[in-house]
Amino acid sequence: MVPKLSLKKRALSGSLWTVLGYGTQQALRFAGNVVLTRLLEPELFGLMALMTSLRIGLELFSDVGLGHNIIQNEKGNDPLFYNTAWTVQIIRGFVLWGISLLLVLPIASFYQEERLLFLFPIVGFTTVIDGLVSTSGLLLKKDMRVGLVTLNKLGAQIISLLVMITWAKLDPSYWALIAGTLCSAGANLFISHVLLPGPPNRLCWDKAAVKEIFGFGKWIFVATALFFLADQADRLTLAKLFSLETVGVYVIAYTLANMPRQMLNQMSSQVIFPAFTKRKSLPRKELKTKIRSARRQFLIVVALGLALISAFGDFFITLLYDARYENAAWMFSILCFGVWFSILTNISINALLAFGKPAYNAYAYASRLAVLSAGIYWGSQLFGLVGFVCAVSISDLGAYLGIQYGLHREKIAFPKQDLLATGLFVIFTAVFLWIRWLAGWGLPLEFPLTTL
Repeated sequence: MVPKLSLKKRALSGSLWTVLGYGTQQALRFAGNVVLTRLLEPELFGLMALMTSLRIGLELFSDVGLGHNIIQNEKGNDPLFYNTAWTVQIIRGFVLWGISLLLVLPIASFYQEERLLFLFPIVGFTTVIDGLVSTSGLLLKKDMRVGLVTLNKLGAQIISLLVMITWAKLDPSYWALIAGTLCSAGANLFISHVLLPGPPNRLCWDKAAVKEIFGFGKWIFVATALFFLADQADRLTLAKLFSLETVGVYVIAYTLANMPRQMLNQMSSQVIFPAFTKRKSLPRKELKTKIRSARRQFLIVVALGLALISAFGDFFITLLYDARYENAAWMFSILCFGVWFSILTNISINALLAFGKPAYNAYAYASRLAVLSAGIYWGSQLFGLVGFVCAVSISDLGAYLGIQYGLHREKIAFPKQDLLATGLFVIFTAVFLWIRWLAGWGLPLEFPLTTL
């Protein structure tokens, strides 16, 4: 029998797997992205981004936190509980696909894009595939054994990339991106049932489990609905205000700038959330003392790395992408700077969720949505595309301010530490930009400033 690792060792192992796994995922994604941009037109990326945002909207507007339920609930390892959650997940997948069929006509009419009439139902079918995915990965996450889960994601990603690149070489059309999306979902389904260890799922309906799932999930539903509006509103609005080609270029910049945030999200869901769940019974003062030092060191490293990327990252875009995507360079620099507030927010947001307080997440996303909506309206009115991108960049400040209420209520807020870390990030960024200017390399924002 393999001895069970301590919580600290599991957290360390989970962190290493998350960083290595996510780093590998993003390296593959970046490499595949560069190859695909050479084969496909920006408009096709814009079309796919629009359909993906609409599909994510369906998923998030019906999310009751099935995964969080299994990880957070003490009954998560009970077959009655996780099999009931799996059954609810399957039903939800088919319902979402049905809704996508009903909405396709008004969506195509709103965006004046006839291709959505037959493409969106195909992309929407991934909700059915995702609904059938086994709970084995969630049970592994609950026990903080994230290595196999990470390998599962890498396997599905590699299959998806191979399909997309091969298809794009043979037929450079939107079908390459759609085929990759479907293959990724199918591979994830296969691996979850066949390769991941864990008890097999079966259809089950336990009334007590359903009550607990929806009792915890009601605030998850509100939070994720607001999260969708706050996180996807930029692409949905951009597709209406500007061309699909502009959306495609923006998505390239946003995807690259979003990598630090996504890595933290992975670490939060796979390590921080389960770890806080197991320690939520500790007195808040003791818990706060335990995480203060580690948090400070983490923020210093992130501030240095993000400042370096913000100041010099546009060089990599101009080097690796052709002239059709040149505007992604200045967009990237603006979006990177705003990621800092997202990092501050996401460090704490899963801690509140582990304490069974999903309502605070809703406050954060509502605040971000308010800042984003006002910013997009006034920014695009006054400064066009540049103002739009700046509005998206600063919107995470709204989420950070919105989450502070919950952090203070639960006595795990670090306002002084956050302020000092933010000052350090600004100083690092200013120093790197100064070095760049002294070297005669110009500034990353010179092009948009000349257009104002």
